Amino acid sequence: MSGLMWVAIVVAVFVLWHFLPQQKGRPAQSSPKFRNDLRVSPAHDQWQRVVEEHCESPAEVAFLRAMISACDLRPEKGSLAGDGMRLDLQVEESRYRVDFLVDRWLVVEIDGAAYHSSPEAVARDQRRDQELEALGYTILRIPARRVFNQPIAAVADVRAALKVGKREVPAPVIVPSESNGFFRLGRTLSSVGRAAREMNDFESKARATQLALAQAKQAADLERAILDAAIEGAKRRVELDDWLREDPARAASYEVHHARFRALFPLKEDGPVAVHRIEFLPPTLTGNPDIDLAIENGFASLSDERRKLEQSTQQTLSQEPGLRAQVQQTLKSTGWEDLWDRIR
Repeated sequence: MSGLMWVAIVVAVFVLWHFLPQQKGRPAQSSPKFRNDLRVSPAHDQWQRVVEEHCESPAEVAFLRAMISACDLRPEKGSLAGDGMRLDLQVEESRYRVDFLVDRWLVVEIDGAAYHSSPEAVARDQRRDQELEALGYTILRIPARRVFNQPIAAVADVRAALKVGKREVPAPVIVPSESNGFFRLGRTLSSVGRAAREMNDFESKARATQLALAQAKQAADLERAILDAAIEGAKRRVELDDWLREDPARAASYEVHHARFRALFPLKEDGPVAVHRIEFLPPTLTGNPDIDLAIENGFASLSDERRKLEQSTQQTLSQEPGLRAQVQQTLKSTGWEDLWDRIR
């Protein structure tokens, strides 16, 4: 079968799929995963200590102790049970892990001010609560300070929530899908076209950003190469000098052979070789706000990398003082005095 025939079959299947009856979605179902610690049993004389090991904060430990004391909880089939209730710790549900789960439907979260008071944390907790409530859970959040200062009141909060009872989860509203296959096909093609346009815009933005930052990136890369070469050359010269100082006879022999080599292969005394410079300049903006923002962020990142390179070089020179003179000589002889001024 030819490639063109395969393409025709794929297109036909793609089109026909939009005319098939659409299945209605089903509401999400809860699937809690309980911790099963075999050490938590009535036979274990230190079972409470074992249970407390699963707590992740002092506030959770304080709440657990208050619940055990007030409700006379004891190990039962991997959970704690007593006073007509069941308590589980660190239960995994969906992509979350809840602090405590009472009677398998009441989620109790102990909130410390350090991690739950910022606007970002509040918004995150709201999203988390909404997802858990959609699975049929009721959420009870108790501040850590209430647990520490009024542990009996915290237990009373749990009992009050249990008395209210498990809330009824409203049946999900199922929006019937459009029966018109042409409408669904058009919507899919529109989505594909929008995705293609977004991809094209992304690529155009990336190309424009890369082009605008090209000189600054080349300048930063060249500076890094110059510094790496200067430090590496300085280390080799220092090592050679140390090696020669260890043995005067070795140093004398080296000088003799080095003089003979220079006599056989004389070097031109044209002075040091200057390296062509590339200036690190701010890029030219395009006038497009989105592209210009990406360009400015990219230039800021390059500037930050240059500062980190200078700092790391300064640290190297401070840790190995013998390199300073060699690096300074190399940079000045090759026309990079300004680079030496920034790192010395």
